[in-house]
Amino acid sequence: MGWKKNLIIALIVAAVVIAAVLLPRALAGHRAIAQPQGSGGASVWPMFRCDPGNSGQASLDGPASAQVKWTSKKLANYAGSCDVSPVLGSDGTLYCSCNGALYAVGTDGKILRKSKFSARFLPGGDRGGAYSPVWMRDGSVVVATQYFVSDFPWSQYCPGRVYAFGPGGHLKWRYRDPEPSAVPSDLDDDPPLKRPERRHWGSNPTTHLLADGQHRIYVLTEAFIGKTRRLVVLDREGNTLRQLPVTTEAGSREWSPHEMALLEKGEEVWVYLPARNGLMIVGPDGQMVKVPVSDEAGMGEYVGSRGLCIGQDHKAVYALISGEKAGTLYKVDVTSHEVEFKAHLPGENISGPVVSEHGVYTVGVSPHARESKPGDWWVHDTHILHAVSHAGDVLWEVKLECDVRTAPAIDRSGNIYVTGRAVLTPGEECAIRAYSISPQGKVRWRLEIPSSYAAVSSPVIGRERTLYFYSDRAYCVSEVPGPGAATEPAK
Repeated sequence: MGWKKNLIIALIVAAVVIAAVLLPRALAGHRAIAQPQGSGGASVWPMFRCDPGNSGQASLDGPASAQVKWTSKKLANYAGSCDVSPVLGSDGTLYCSCNGALYAVGTDGKILRKSKFSARFLPGGDRGGAYSPVWMRDGSVVVATQYFVSDFPWSQYCPGRVYAFGPGGHLKWRYRDPEPSAVPSDLDDDPPLKRPERRHWGSNPTTHLLADGQHRIYVLTEAFIGKTRRLVVLDREGNTLRQLPVTTEAGSREWSPHEMALLEKGEEVWVYLPARNGLMIVGPDGQMVKVPVSDEAGMGEYVGSRGLCIGQDHKAVYALISGEKAGTLYKVDVTSHEVEFKAHLPGENISGPVVSEHGVYTVGVSPHARESKPGDWWVHDTHILHAVSHAGDVLWEVKLECDVRTAPAIDRSGNIYVTGRAVLTPGEECAIRAYSISPQGKVRWRLEIPSSYAAVSSPVIGRERTLYFYSDRAYCVSEVPGPGAATEPAK
């Protein structure tokens, strides 16, 4: 009888093990690849828009009220020409990519270290910059850079590199485009080179965790006004795993270069890229599918993609396409590739969409906005936060008294956080304005921070109900002010 009892126990144990392995796979279906959230060795905001699906939603709640907890010392200027955000390490360290360096800022606002790379302001009005970094589970941070080499903004580009820095800030490896027409070996030498190549690194590197625990990094090289881009997949050591030419039929305006989303279908990974008037889907076998979604009617000039994100149910992709007069948010089924709805939004919609169970959110210029130019960039005094339901209905709109060039962030409860820049006087006096809006469209708080530098990054949500963003300095906002912080209540 003893052997029968042992056999029964062994069968029960085997059944439990099999169920533990197979049941999650059966329930998963299509799922966006994401870094696990919470404490321990994981980060709560490891990459651009929090996860590879570009949802922009954290697993934690943000501040219900707003006080400046700390402000860091001055960093290198953030170029402000693209939607970027800082990222958080598992220990709460904030990583900001500015011109020429990756800054690590501690939980008390002190600058811990500065890791230099080649993405600096070039003489003669040329600009260089870096996209949002990616925090890896081994403590490394990866960042992609770009160069602007031109006589007129945006006209010509020189490609950048991908850099990986170790936990202590040392350079682990760097990757550059191996094509002969790309960056020469003396790129880092002074004086900066003038190159007519219209190629640059065009994406935030996006990392996902495979079943064996190996990170892979997805990067795009792209032509600014051209038709061919390349999707490059690197391993955690910077070795090239795959290179694919990607045709996206770019139009007269730069498609949102740092927009890319990953979705897992079973054991396979699919990459979603924005094209001028639709989506480009790259399958695991390299096969590309173009999904046209826009006829561009009524959008005005400079029509292009403003970004995309994957829905919370992982069954649909939301793509935003806009011109200078109006934009349209599209919902596309990930299986059939059919357009499920088109939501028309007034004004030029600049920020890429983010998504929660409550709806999809994007920010556009108010049709009644006034323009000013406090520096190198035109600034609008009023933007609109649009909320669209998963059925395509416009739920509400909230007026934002600032210029918003970056995507919102969403906390676990569905509250939305937006950062922008405001011109306080006709001269150079500027301020950063941050908003928190409830899922129902009610403004929970507004915070204004004087700043001599107009550009500001997207916000990210951290532990203990904190909110982080940066311009020429890094800022931490929480419900309780820190030592020496401003104590005036948020408006």
